[in-house]
Order: sequence, then C-alpha cells, then structure tokens
Amino acid sequence: MLRVYGATTRTDDDIRYELMALQHLQQKGVSVAVPIRRRDGAWFTTIEAPEGLRQQVLFTYAEGREAYLEEGYAERFGRSMAELHN
Repeated sequence: MLRVYGATTRTDDDIRYELMALQHLQQKGVSVAVPIRRRDGAWFTTIEAPEGLRQQVLFTYAEGREAYLEEGYAERFGRSMAELHN
C-alpha cells in the first residue's frame, strides 16, 4: 500500500518517528502494516506536487476489514488501544 502524506501535515522527522513506532509495534507482536525501505535504504520518497512537497511511503498490506460499524467494535477497539499502551 502506498501512503502519500499531505504537503503541510507532517515534517520528515514526524514521518520517520511514525515509521519507527510501527516497526517497534511489529517487533512486540502487534499486527500492523510496516514500511518497506527503498532500494537505497531510505524510508520515503519526496515528490513535488502542485500544493508543495509530499512524502510517500510504501507499506506492507494489512489484512482485515472495516469493522467500525459492527456491533462490539468500540469494545474491541478499546482493548486494542489498551494492548498498545501496555
């Protein structure tokens, strides 16, 4: 999956921190999509867009479904958040 960040939403350091956090979660056994490094070892590519510079990151695919409308979703979400904090 390719994520393209907004031109003014995050700094390069913000994005690097997010990518490191996702890798940490994966190493702790949490099922998350993780970034895939470029061939040159960089985490993201900066592209020039009409609205300004934007970063793009390639991620592994995270299997699943959109479940936010299902019964019991809020409870499952809360448990997942508690697991992340632990």
